[in-house]
Amino acid sequence: MSEIQQQQSLNKQDILADLYLHQLPRRILESVKEWTKNDCILTAIEVAAPFEGCPVIDLLELKEWTINAIKNGFAILTDEPLEDFIHTVKVATCAYFRIGENKGNEKSYRIFFMSLRGE
Repeated sequence: MSEIQQQQSLNKQDILADLYLHQLPRRILESVKEWTKNDCILTAIEVAAPFEGCPVIDLLELKEWTINAIKNGFAILTDEPLEDFIHTVKVATCAYFRIGENKGNEKSYRIFFMSLRGE
């Protein structure tokens, strides 16, 4: 591979990384805020298992928005928690979350489906 081809390949990777890590989440955030008219609610329901083939996010550290959504069935998200949710779910508006619980020597999990919606 020539030096020019290597540089072009690196530039493509940089462009794709920027799109995935910065531009796409920013566009999704703008779209969600517009769609929900800035009244964004995160709903959470416990499920026995995710649908086959759907990704599951393991939450190692509960954040305030996850705690509130699980406790109340929903959480009202302001800008910062909404942005954190979008980055956590990798630029989507819903996801399954697996949350571990320690019960003595045994570790168990609860699975929640969380989804954004407007008021």
